[in-house]
Amino acid sequence: MSTTVSAGIYGLRYWIFMAKAMSRRLDKAVETGQIEPDAFPAGIYEDAKMFFDLVKESFGERTSIYLPSSMHVYSIASDIVRDYSEIFEKQGRDKIQEILARHVEFCDSLNDSRVLDEDELQRARELSRFFMRLARAGEAERYQNAVRLSFSRDLTASLILRHRHHLRLSEKAASFLFGC
Repeated sequence: MSTTVSAGIYGLRYWIFMAKAMSRRLDKAVETGQIEPDAFPAGIYEDAKMFFDLVKESFGERTSIYLPSSMHVYSIASDIVRDYSEIFEKQGRDKIQEILARHVEFCDSLNDSRVLDEDELQRARELSRFFMRLARAGEAERYQNAVRLSFSRDLTASLILRHRHHLRLSEKAASFLFGC
C-alpha cells in the first residue's frame, strides 16, 4: 500500500474558501496600511501556509509523502502566476519560482501585526491578486465539473427513458427515478 498523498486531494476546488478569505483580508490590510492582530483566522492562515509549504516542497528543498501533491499545487500556483504576467514568456520557470518564493516569504510573515511599508503594501496587493485568481480558478473548475455531471446525468436519464421498455420500467417509474 502506498503512503503518498494523492495529487487530486489538493486540487483547485480545495483552496477556494481559503483563497477568497486571504484575498479579502489582504485587501483590508492594504486599505488600512497595516496587519492587525488576528487579521488572519488561524485555520485560514494555516491553509495558506500549507498551500505554500506544498509549493516550497516542489522547489526541491525537501521531499516527503506529499511530493505528488506538491507538484500538483506548484503547477496550479505557476499557472496562476503565468496567467497574470507576460514576464514569463521571456524569463520562464526561474521567474515563476522567484515570484512564488516572494509569496511564500510574505505569507510566512502575515502572522506578525505591523504597519506595512511600501514594498509590503505592493507584496500584499500581489498576494491578494494571486489568491483571488486561485479562488476564481477553483470556482471555474467546480462549475465545469457541475456542468459535466449535469450533462452526464441528463444523458443517462434520456437514454433510460428512451430504452425503458428493455429495462422493464414504466414511464412513471423512469420519471420518478431520474426526475424527467
